[in-house]
Amino acid sequence: MQKTDNVPLGFYECPVPYKRLIEPTFLGKLVKGGRVKYHKDTSLDIDHIERKLTYTNSTFDFGLFDAYMVHAVNSLKLGSAGLSCIQGNYFPELIVWLCENYDDLAKQTKVEAVQQFLIDQMDVMHYAYPISAKYYLKEQGFPIEQHTRRTDIEAFDNKVEEALDKLKMDYQVLRTIIDN
Repeated sequence: MQKTDNVPLGFYECPVPYKRLIEPTFLGKLVKGGRVKYHKDTSLDIDHIERKLTYTNSTFDFGLFDAYMVHAVNSLKLGSAGLSCIQGNYFPELIVWLCENYDDLAKQTKVEAVQQFLIDQMDVMHYAYPISAKYYLKEQGFPIEQHTRRTDIEAFDNKVEEALDKLKMDYQVLRTIIDN
């Protein structure tokens, strides 16, 4: 950090191929230095996130972003600045909607439906990722190829395509719930 002057920094905890997490107290020390502006938490642990938020809460120019959708709403309620998840590669507008509405009392039934959809569809979206996300985006009209440098993912086959096509239909049902 001393060799990069005042360049703002962010940290993305490495989820694979090996787990590397930043301890809450250490993150707090880094953030108090003023240069760390962003942190993507991949701990999958709401208590860990709460401790990180406790150690960084006095800093207004910092945001913790949670990668784990199972407790996305709880993370936002605790003070996370947002979400940084694989699901955002499929439905960025849905993640934005959740971040904007998680605490709207009039929309709690819809918030719960979105949270549950993201939980229920997690395995589909993570399987053969990132090729699965690229397939999904291509089906939505984005000009993207299904190449990846990763070699450790599951095979992308007809079953995966069928699951992703069903995901698209399930999402359309969820959109009708949200939009009404």
